[in-house]
Amino acid sequence: SANHLIFYLDEDMIYRHGALFPLLYIQMVYYFIFSLVILRKHKTSPKKYASVMRFWIIALSTHFIQLIFPQYLVSCFGIALCMSMIVYGIQSPDEIFDETNSIHKNIFFDIARSYYEKEEKFYLISVTIQDYNMLCRTVGEDFTLMIMRHVSDFLFSLRGKKTVIFRASDNTLILKLSKISDKGVNELLEKIKARFSEAWKIRDASTVLSANYIIVKCPDDAKNISELVDVVNIINSTEAKAGTVLHARDFRNIKRNREILNAVINASAENKFQVYYQPIYSAEKKKIVAAEALIRLFDDNLGFIPPDVFIPIAEKEGYILRIGKFVFEEVCRFYSENKLEEKGIEYIEVNLSVVQCMQYRFAEEFIGIMEKYGIKPSQINFEITETSATNSYSAMVRNLNVFNENGVSLSLDDYGTGYSNISYVYTLPFDRIKVDKCILWSADSNPRAFMTLKNTFTMAKKLNMSLVMEGVETIQH
Repeated sequence: SANHLIFYLDEDMIYRHGALFPLLYIQMVYYFIFSLVILRKHKTSPKKYASVMRFWIIALSTHFIQLIFPQYLVSCFGIALCMSMIVYGIQSPDEIFDETNSIHKNIFFDIARSYYEKEEKFYLISVTIQDYNMLCRTVGEDFTLMIMRHVSDFLFSLRGKKTVIFRASDNTLILKLSKISDKGVNELLEKIKARFSEAWKIRDASTVLSANYIIVKCPDDAKNISELVDVVNIINSTEAKAGTVLHARDFRNIKRNREILNAVINASAENKFQVYYQPIYSAEKKKIVAAEALIRLFDDNLGFIPPDVFIPIAEKEGYILRIGKFVFEEVCRFYSENKLEEKGIEYIEVNLSVVQCMQYRFAEEFIGIMEKYGIKPSQINFEITETSATNSYSAMVRNLNVFNENGVSLSLDDYGTGYSNISYVYTLPFDRIKVDKCILWSADSNPRAFMTLKNTFTMAKKLNMSLVMEGVETIQH
């Protein structure tokens, strides 16, 4: 250098150390410590960590060479190598950006944490390309990725550096927008929709893409990074018609359903469901003669969850078979151990779900459970809803016939609701009709409902079927 403070060339053109040359060693140590901190902060993989350490050994070696051979200026090369290792240790470009020039989802979540720490308000607009799988099959993955790259570039062009775009899934790109109003977000969305109404021209090809959109307002719709992750996962699993615009607030029911599903899973694993018994009063014998088994779920976090809420979820997710078997075993055990027949309880009614009725040889399994606990066929009555019969008629017929042949009585449940297909009354082997309470409650003020109720009783008697009436709560009822 001109001032000879760090290094300089003497008259023989040999490098000489200046008074401040030791600063290079201090700088080297500083970079070394700094890079270790960065590697740890970004949770670098062990493989890359070891690779960086190997380069550091090489870099440090240059300083030792400098000490032995001062005429060669190799330490500056070592410092430059250190700086490169810091950049390499943080992230390589392919770990930040994917093939569409969008940042990876996990990188975005790391960035989003800082937004929450600074309490910064921001929006997300998701754009889901519905044609993605079809495009992959017809034009190939490489060309489809090229299309996604064009979409990503267009989205980025809307606000330039003010926009962060990340890829939430193969076919979903999400824009992060800050310092923008609700009106600005809606205007931006209209521009996106307008662009998708036109063809995308790539090379010599031209194609129109269909997409749906979801708006997330943070922190209103996602109060923290954990909730934001949940929202993005919901976005990835949401199906909607082309052109549909949804808002994250519409997902609150989805989140609630997931919480209920977790409660169902936990209760199923630990048999935490409870069975209650609702008495059935005989108008003829003037006493309680039977009871209906009702399943109840109490969760430590959610409290009481009504069966009409958790049962459809359990059916959809495949847990209803285990739940149904648990309930029936509990009913048989309870009836047997408490000698209910001696107490005047002639039978217990047990509900069967749609999914159960669809299972082949399901009837044989439940008859086996009855035999295990010594339960007589006359002591059980299975209730089947009209919905079950509608959704799985052929399987229903087989199972009902097996129950009927073994002397188990059957009830058509919820009669008077839904489509009320009266043909089930005479085509399936039902012994009882269970009339929904809505008819009885309407009969108070609606003459047509009263006539419907009256004729239902008349029909049941003429068909030699017994009848159970739900919702009897008053003297008038």
